[in-house]
Amino acid sequence: MTKDKYLANEVISYDFRKGSLVDQTGTNNITSVTGSYLTKTPARSLYFNGATDIASSGSNVGLTGNQSMTVSVLIDNKNNGNGNNKRIFRLGNTSANAMFSGNVNTNGTILLDNWGGNLSTTDTIENERVHLTFKYDGANRYIYINGSLSASGAYSALMLTDAVMYLGAKSAGADSWKGNIQAITVYNTSISAEDVAKIAEEELTTKPYNVVDFKSDGRYYIADGKGWNESKANVTAGFLENTGFDINGGTWKVTDYDGFDKCLEAQANNAYLNKPCNQVYGTWEFEAWRTNDSSVMYIGLIGDKVGANVGYDGYQILLTNFGGTARAVALRRATTSSAVTLFVSEAEVVADATWNKFRVTRDTAGIFKIYMQGPSDADYVLLTATAGTTNPVTDNTYTNCTHNNIDFDTSNKVRNFRFIPYIE
Repeated sequence: MTKDKYLANEVISYDFRKGSLVDQTGTNNITSVTGSYLTKTPARSLYFNGATDIASSGSNVGLTGNQSMTVSVLIDNKNNGNGNNKRIFRLGNTSANAMFSGNVNTNGTILLDNWGGNLSTTDTIENERVHLTFKYDGANRYIYINGSLSASGAYSALMLTDAVMYLGAKSAGADSWKGNIQAITVYNTSISAEDVAKIAEEELTTKPYNVVDFKSDGRYYIADGKGWNESKANVTAGFLENTGFDINGGTWKVTDYDGFDKCLEAQANNAYLNKPCNQVYGTWEFEAWRTNDSSVMYIGLIGDKVGANVGYDGYQILLTNFGGTARAVALRRATTSSAVTLFVSEAEVVADATWNKFRVTRDTAGIFKIYMQGPSDADYVLLTATAGTTNPVTDNTYTNCTHNNIDFDTSNKVRNFRFIPYIE
């Protein structure tokens, strides 16, 4: 990811898509929230009602003097028609420490607001998902919409010496913006125009597909790339209308796992979900909870039939005691009559009675890579292979797919399954 080049320059970074108010830099968590709340419609984000909602870091984000800076923000704008000069974010709050504020007008034009004057676009945004970048290089200010330069102008009066981050308003009830913030990062440098465009593209296109989040009443939400659709039907039986997932009878139920999110829990052995999919290259991500060592869990990445994860041609991830290796992860090429093991991890990598997070990639050369995420949202790590297998591993036997599927034993759970197709 392009933004990883600038990790050392991040002074504050919120990714509300993770369902958290934590600053990813570890220094400025959201400490004050009035009215606004984490939501999953549309997409996991922090919602502001355009009237009274506001959130703030409560402390200095570490910008001093007349320095270069960049603010990158991914939003679902709902402000058009809600009034002028509505603030998505604001840094600084007095003339003594100046101000750096990203604003939206009722007609969809964008402003970079400073005590010394505004920079405004003539381009407009709709009530839509959009990426905005606000930048200052010490001499000029810039506004980018979806990575493209929309406005620029000379400016030299900016000073930030005690910049608290405010989100959604100037102050409680003042200049209140309406919409959802999915992610926002402040950098203490002026990011190049080329990288501004790359970051915007990555934020807008590297998005979840088929991420199913469950509510206690049986409803679900599904990211479709444009927003979140809601089904009124209970997910314990039948076809999940917008996800494409088909549930095998009544063998799954919605359960709570942290008070904020929901998951699906298998109610019988060989409980399965199937989803039509014709893609064979890309990235699969999912989280799985295995009850004990005797439980069997299959994730069918590429397959050619609807039904339990047996008797079909394709590729599977297995989370089980595999080949005598306890709590291992395996990649298997399955056929209608037999199976070939392509990769087995070292022992004891899968923990029982907790969530395990996995990522599998396959490029157009047929190279599979199998990753597992460390604790506390640490980076994904390429799993170590046991003797006789490798990771990465190349296999081009199957280049057609009709379905993804999930096949679990009783009491095992799955959440946040997504597939991101490979796009050249």
